[in-house]
Amino acid sequence: MNERLNKDNSYSADIIITLLAILLMSCLYHGARSLIVCLISCLSCYFFELIALKLQNKKIAFHDYSAVITGLIIGLMMPATIKYSILVVISFVAMIVGKHVFGTSGFEIFNPAAVAYVFAALCWPLQVLSYPVTTTKLSIANYVDVTKVSSFSSQFNAGQALPSLNIETLLGYFDGPIGCTQMFVIFVCAIVLILRRSVSISAFLGFVGTYMVVCYLIPFETNIDITDYLFYELTTNMLLFAALFIVSDYRFLPTGSLNRFIIGALTALLTLLFRRVGNAENAVMFAVLIANPFVDVVDNYHTRLVAFIRGNEGDDNNDLFSYVLRFITGFGAAFALVFVKIKDFFIGLFKKERPSAVEVRDTDEEE
Repeated sequence: MNERLNKDNSYSADIIITLLAILLMSCLYHGARSLIVCLISCLSCYFFELIALKLQNKKIAFHDYSAVITGLIIGLMMPATIKYSILVVISFVAMIVGKHVFGTSGFEIFNPAAVAYVFAALCWPLQVLSYPVTTTKLSIANYVDVTKVSSFSSQFNAGQALPSLNIETLLGYFDGPIGCTQMFVIFVCAIVLILRRSVSISAFLGFVGTYMVVCYLIPFETNIDITDYLFYELTTNMLLFAALFIVSDYRFLPTGSLNRFIIGALTALLTLLFRRVGNAENAVMFAVLIANPFVDVVDNYHTRLVAFIRGNEGDDNNDLFSYVLRFITGFGAAFALVFVKIKDFFIGLFKKERPSAVEVRDTDEEE
């Protein structure tokens, strides 16, 4: 038990340190307000965690830092201009609804940080999806009256012209959430966490690999160099940040490397669906919430399949064999039919060119 506890604390410490490194970089751009946003988010999450445990008559585990990690992730996904009152509300939703209503510590179904972000984006889209200009020093007041702009991700999704790749882009000199634009720092954090096995490398590679392969085979933008396009796909819409700190979180993954790879790949495909068909900004958060319930499904069927392959007898295995045959036959036939009939439609859908910002404004003026 003590060995497991020490291992969990080591994972938590690694993740907290890397998140603080990203936060420090953000403070260089927006001043102390970035620190205050994350501090309020952390304290709110920890407070609501204590309240939830008290109401359930459960022992308060002071060595459990999951609430602090959730608070840091929520804060780093928000714009620096977010109101503090909104932070408190979404922290309540994350810990009470996302964590303790749908499970508890160690038995969560949904990632609380993803629940909080989706709730905030649906309830306060203007607050959550509007950002101050990079390097703008902000007041620490609850409401900040500054010019807000759309994110770098929104411009990329709309097909607007983007600057060429340079060192400033890697260092995060573009508009977006507090902690999701510092690409160089996130790359370094990814290497550290993967080498220390503090996050699941299988889920990380399953997500990033699947996403990049599909984007390479069926690019959504054909007007820019493929290398630049793949880089923008990886660094916009909070993709790399979410891949590292949300998709690869051991707490929300099945057991076994293959199962974790499958969940990562499933999350990537769902992200692509929301991103390309729905044109949703930061679509990975919606994809995470849909993929989370499949964790137990993947674990369950993998266990039964292994038992069948090893020759264990039983009705369950016979049922599983029948199920697998029906699934492979039915899915294979359906996929072949659909692919032959509508492959041109989907390829055209994924490759279609969207109107530029100028064209959109001209259309609005004509109306």
